[in-house]
Amino acid sequence: MQHQQMALPKWLTDRINPDYLEEIYNVQIHMMEDFEGYMEKHEIFVKGNSVDIKALPHPQRIKKFGLMPLHIELGIFDEYESIGLVFDLISDKNIEISHIANHLAEGSPGFRRMLDKLVSESVDTNFGTLQASFYSHRFFSLGERYFELTSALTGMLERTDLGAKCPVHYLRAPFPSQFFNAPANIEISNPISGMHRVEGFYLNEYTYTQEEFEFIKKERKRSGNLFNEFFEKGVLTEDGGDIHALEIMFVGHAKDYNFDDATYNFSLLYQDHTMSVEELIQHHITYYMKSFVGVSSYKTEAMTTEQAGFFEKCMNHVAKTLLYVNSDESERREINNLGELKKKINRALNKSKKRKLQSRKSSTSDVILIGRDSYGDFSSGGGTTKDRKTHWRRGHFAKRLIGKGRKNSKMVWLKPIVIAGGDKVAVGKTYKVV
Repeated sequence: MQHQQMALPKWLTDRINPDYLEEIYNVQIHMMEDFEGYMEKHEIFVKGNSVDIKALPHPQRIKKFGLMPLHIELGIFDEYESIGLVFDLISDKNIEISHIANHLAEGSPGFRRMLDKLVSESVDTNFGTLQASFYSHRFFSLGERYFELTSALTGMLERTDLGAKCPVHYLRAPFPSQFFNAPANIEISNPISGMHRVEGFYLNEYTYTQEEFEFIKKERKRSGNLFNEFFEKGVLTEDGGDIHALEIMFVGHAKDYNFDDATYNFSLLYQDHTMSVEELIQHHITYYMKSFVGVSSYKTEAMTTEQAGFFEKCMNHVAKTLLYVNSDESERREINNLGELKKKINRALNKSKKRKLQSRKSSTSDVILIGRDSYGDFSSGGGTTKDRKTHWRRGHFAKRLIGKGRKNSKMVWLKPIVIAGGDKVAVGKTYKVV
C-alpha cells in the first residue's frame, strides 16, 4: 500500500497540539517502514481483550496503542492536498464536526469512495465509527483537555436535578474541545454488540457572532438543517446576538474486546441566554423527531418517543456536568502526569532511560479532576421522624441574583442531603470512576 508522507505547512502546524503532531509523525514513520505489519498489529490491538485496556476511557484507549493518522483512517493515501485538508479541518476549532465529512467529500476522491462504501454497508455502525474518529482527533489536535469527575461527585450529581428554569447561559464548556470522564447509569445501544454503559462524552463548543449570521444562513440553506429549522421557528433570530453551538458524543464502555464500544452524538444550538435548559431540550426533541436527508443521501430517521427519552437523559447528564463546572461550588485540581513525564525525559542523561520514558509519553495524559473525593456528612441536621425511613432529598441547581441592583447572577448547587428518619436507613448507590 502506497501512501503520501505528511508535509504540513507551518501556519497549520503552529495551531496543532505539538504532542499530537509528534505522535502522528512517529506512527507515520512506522507505517512507511512496514505498512502491512503496522496495520496487522493495529487490528490485533483493536480486537484484543485486555481487562486493563477496556477499563480505560475512550481517549486513553486510543493513546495506549498510538494515534493512527486520520487521513489513513479515512482512506486518503495518495492525495497530498486532501491530507492537508484533513488536518486543516480537524484542527480548526470553528468548523463543526458535523460539517467535516461534507467538506472532505467535496475535496477528496479517496474519502468520497470510502463514504459511498459506508453508506452501501452498515450505515449506523460505520457512521458511528467515522464520527468517533473525528471527535477523538479534534480532541487530541486541540490540546487534549481531559476532565474526570470524582466518584463522590458522580454519586452526588446522580441525586441532583437540573432545577426549574436553569438558564442555558451556564451551558459553557471550559475549552473549544474536551472529554469528560463522567460515568452515568445510561446505556448506549450498538446494533452489533448491544447495550454499553456510558463512560463519558466528548464536547466541542462554537460561537458564531451576529456578523456571521447571514453567512451561516446561506451556507446551511439545506432543508432540514437544525440552524434553518430554528430560524424558521424563531428559536434563532437575526438580531438575537451570538449563536452558541455544542457538539456532543457519548461513548459507552468497551465490552467483548478493546474497542467494542458504542457512541451517540448530537448537536445543540441556542441564542437566548435566558431560555431554560428544559426549553432547550424540548426544542431539540421536536427537531430530532423529524427525518431528513444528510450527507451522501444518508437519511436520518425520525427520533421515536423512546429515543427522545434517551436523548433527554443524555442531555440532562451533560447539563448537570456543565452546570456544576460553572457553579459557585465547582472545585477542580490539575494532575500534570504528562507535564511531569516531560520533565523527567528532559532531565534524563542515560539514552536507554530516556527512550524508556519517551515510550510512556503516548499513553500518558494530564487530568483535570473535578469535584471532591468526599462530600462528608450528608445529614440535614434535623430531627427524626419514626414513621418515615431515612431518605435522600434530591439536590438541584439554581440561579442566584447578586451584586448591586441584583443585575448579575451566579449558578449555585444545592447539594442532595439525607433527611433523618427512624431506624430504617436509605442506601445509596456506589459509583466507580475508571
